[in-house]
Amino acid sequence: MRDELRPLSFGEVLDRTITLYRSRFLAFLGISAVPTVALIAVVVVIGLPGGITRVFTPGPAQPQAIAGFMVIAAVAFLLALPLVIGTTSLAYAALCHAAGLAYFGNPITIRGSYKSVWKRGWHYVWLYILIALIAGGVPFAAFMLMEVVTVALAFLAKDTAGAVLGGVILFLLFAAIVVYVILALLRMSLAYPICVTERVSAWAAVKRSNALTQGSRGRIFLMFLLVLVISWGVSTIISLMAMICIFLIPGANKPGHLPILIASAYFVSYAAQFIVQALIQPLLGISLTLFYYDQRVRLEGFDIEWMMQAAGLTVPAPPQPLPDPMPWMAADGRFAAVQAEMAAVAQQPTADRAPPAPVESHSDPEAMHAPLAADSASPSVDPPQPAVEGAL
Repeated sequence: MRDELRPLSFGEVLDRTITLYRSRFLAFLGISAVPTVALIAVVVVIGLPGGITRVFTPGPAQPQAIAGFMVIAAVAFLLALPLVIGTTSLAYAALCHAAGLAYFGNPITIRGSYKSVWKRGWHYVWLYILIALIAGGVPFAAFMLMEVVTVALAFLAKDTAGAVLGGVILFLLFAAIVVYVILALLRMSLAYPICVTERVSAWAAVKRSNALTQGSRGRIFLMFLLVLVISWGVSTIISLMAMICIFLIPGANKPGHLPILIASAYFVSYAAQFIVQALIQPLLGISLTLFYYDQRVRLEGFDIEWMMQAAGLTVPAPPQPLPDPMPWMAADGRFAAVQAEMAAVAQQPTADRAPPAPVESHSDPEAMHAPLAADSASPSVDPPQPAVEGAL
């Protein structure tokens, strides 16, 4: 596909996403299964002991047992949270790396994808946390504000009109939160492909994603919506089929088996969600990587740059920033003036620049090196005296 770099429609992006996924199904599935296995392990560690105790302990649960189980679950969740964040962020980065390689016709492996992103793993973990803070921190603050407004309106509203006004305000706040979350996720949707491909920092990837997604946020939203619908539909079908099979077991309708059936239904439901996540997550990673290259083609002429590289032509390097002054030169204003002059000359077109000053030519090599010899002479030796006219 590297020879077909051109602006793509939404249907073409979807078609190439499915094609890449099918051609390397096991590799993409293995990459996305790592965080899924971690999530399953966390759920089993947190919920399995309490579920087994509840199933095989007759009678109502004691408040002390419930409180103890909640404390143990909270501690286990806090201990497992770094594992979940680390594996999920690395999986996102590995999926983007593998999708980029597959898009340009290169082979991919599970081990190679994770090995390539392991060296910069902290960048991807911080990017995951940064996206969560931007997309979730503000809504959380707004939710707390909604709670305060709800309590205040419930205290002040003494008639039907006040209650209706409070409900309208809460609805508008909730709608604003939903719109903000969607827009924030769309603006940061290409942050992982940018951070992986261009090897920039997390904050630089977020800012560049905000600029690079311009003009295609509607298409990216459709892709998010399509992946969400597919995930929900497949998860629902798997859960229903598994529950039907469980309840068709002979003797399952007896009252004594009801707790076991309920626990089995919960386990099957969670397992179905995790399996579907492992199956569907590569679609999102591949499609966002394709959108990243498509936006570079549309906005930055990446297809022309690629053709120049394929033809052996030299692509002009982007302008590099001027060096910062040294500590001992910071107080000298002349360096700032020279730096400003260098920046002005760098921005000036080549045709408008003044030609370099001519260099004086010397036919005598000794005369050409005479200034260097004079500068390198020892100061204790007197310089040669000029010849006096008529001395001889």
